[in-house]
Amino acid sequence: METIFDELDKTKLCYAVLASTAYFKASKNYSVKDYCVIGAKKNAKRLREIGFRSRPNYLSHELVVEYDMNEEDIREFKRRKNENLFLTVQQTDDGRVYELVGNSLRVHVWN
Repeated sequence: METIFDELDKTKLCYAVLASTAYFKASKNYSVKDYCVIGAKKNAKRLREIGFRSRPNYLSHELVVEYDMNEEDIREFKRRKNENLFLTVQQTDDGRVYELVGNSLRVHVWN
Protein backbone atom coordinates (compact mmCIF):
# COMPACT_ATOMS: atom_id res chain seq x y z
CA MET A 1 0.00 0.00 0.00
CA GLU A 2 1.27 3.46 -0.87
CA THR A 3 1.74 6.08 1.80
CA ILE A 4 1.26 9.81 1.45
CA PHE A 5 5.04 10.08 1.06
CA ASP A 6 4.99 7.82 -2.02
CA GLU A 7 2.34 10.11 -3.50
CA LEU A 8 4.31 13.23 -2.60
CA ASP A 9 7.49 11.77 -4.10
CA LYS A 10 5.62 11.47 -7.42
CA THR A 11 4.46 15.10 -7.32
CA LYS A 12 7.92 16.48 -6.44
CA LEU A 13 6.17 19.15 -4.35
CA CYS A 14 7.62 20.70 -1.21
CA TYR A 15 6.02 19.81 2.14
CA ALA A 16 6.64 19.61 5.88
CA VAL A 17 5.48 17.27 8.65
CA LEU A 18 3.94 18.48 11.90
CA ALA A 19 3.95 16.28 14.99
CA SER A 20 1.88 17.85 17.75
CA THR A 21 1.06 16.82 21.28
CA ALA A 22 -2.45 17.48 22.54
CA TYR A 23 -3.10 17.29 26.27
CA PHE A 24 -6.42 16.46 27.87
CA LYS A 25 -7.98 19.34 29.79
CA ALA A 26 -8.67 17.19 32.83
CA SER A 27 -5.05 16.11 33.24
CA LYS A 28 -1.72 17.04 31.71
CA ASN A 29 -0.69 13.44 32.41
CA TYR A 30 -2.66 12.27 29.37
CA SER A 31 -1.76 13.27 25.86
CA VAL A 32 -2.00 12.12 22.26
CA LYS A 33 0.31 12.70 19.32
CA ASP A 34 -1.13 13.96 16.06
CA TYR A 35 0.75 13.92 12.76
CA CYS A 36 -0.07 15.82 9.58
CA VAL A 37 1.65 16.87 6.40
CA ILE A 38 1.34 20.46 5.20
CA GLY A 39 1.93 21.82 1.73
CA ALA A 40 1.80 25.24 0.11
CA LYS A 41 -1.67 26.50 -0.78
CA LYS A 42 -0.24 27.65 -4.12
CA ASN A 43 0.07 23.90 -4.91
CA ALA A 44 -3.41 23.13 -3.53
CA LYS A 45 -4.90 21.86 -6.78
CA ARG A 46 -2.31 19.08 -7.11
CA LEU A 47 -2.25 18.37 -3.37
CA ARG A 48 -6.05 18.07 -3.13
CA GLU A 49 -5.87 15.29 -5.73
CA ILE A 50 -4.00 13.17 -3.16
CA GLY A 51 -6.14 14.03 -0.14
CA PHE A 52 -4.98 17.40 1.20
CA ARG A 53 -7.59 19.87 2.41
CA SER A 54 -7.90 23.42 3.66
CA ARG A 55 -8.84 24.14 7.25
CA PRO A 56 -10.40 27.26 8.75
CA ASN A 57 -7.81 29.94 9.52
CA TYR A 58 -8.35 29.57 13.27
CA LEU A 59 -7.15 25.94 13.00
CA SER A 60 -4.36 26.36 10.47
CA HIS A 61 -2.51 28.94 8.41
CA GLU A 62 -4.04 30.52 5.33
CA LEU A 63 -1.00 29.68 3.17
CA VAL A 64 -1.06 25.90 3.70
CA VAL A 65 -3.22 22.84 3.06
CA GLU A 66 -3.11 19.76 5.30
CA TYR A 67 -3.22 15.99 5.18
CA ASP A 68 -3.94 13.93 8.32
CA MET A 69 -1.53 11.00 8.47
CA ASN A 70 -2.70 7.45 9.19
CA GLU A 71 -0.69 4.83 11.10
CA GLU A 72 1.08 3.56 7.98
CA ASP A 73 2.03 7.12 6.99
CA ILE A 74 3.40 7.71 10.50
CA ARG A 75 5.53 4.56 10.35
CA GLU A 76 6.89 5.60 6.94
CA PHE A 77 7.64 9.11 8.23
CA LYS A 78 9.55 7.72 11.21
CA ARG A 79 11.51 5.40 8.89
CA ARG A 80 12.45 8.30 6.63
CA LYS A 81 13.29 10.50 9.62
CA ASN A 82 15.63 7.80 10.90
CA GLU A 83 17.31 7.83 7.47
CA ASN A 84 17.99 11.56 8.02
CA LEU A 85 15.68 12.66 5.19
CA PHE A 86 14.01 15.19 7.53
CA LEU A 87 15.41 18.03 9.59
CA THR A 88 13.74 19.30 12.76
CA VAL A 89 13.23 23.03 12.13
CA GLN A 90 11.16 23.86 15.21
CA GLN A 91 10.59 22.11 18.51
CA THR A 92 8.44 23.16 21.47
CA ASP A 93 6.60 21.40 24.28
CA ASP A 94 3.58 21.28 21.95
CA GLY A 95 5.31 19.53 19.07
CA ARG A 96 7.81 19.59 16.22
CA VAL A 97 8.05 20.72 12.61
CA TYR A 98 10.11 18.67 10.17
CA GLU A 99 11.21 19.73 6.70
CA LEU A 100 12.82 17.72 3.96
CA VAL A 101 16.58 18.15 3.97
CA GLY A 102 17.41 20.69 1.27
CA ASN A 103 13.76 21.52 0.50
CA SER A 104 12.38 24.08 2.97
CA LEU A 105 8.62 24.64 2.95
CA ARG A 106 9.13 27.95 4.74
CA VAL A 107 11.25 29.20 1.85
CA HIS A 108 8.84 27.74 -0.72
CA VAL A 109 5.69 29.28 0.82
CA TRP A 110 6.98 32.73 1.66
CA ASN A 111 9.08 33.30 -1.49
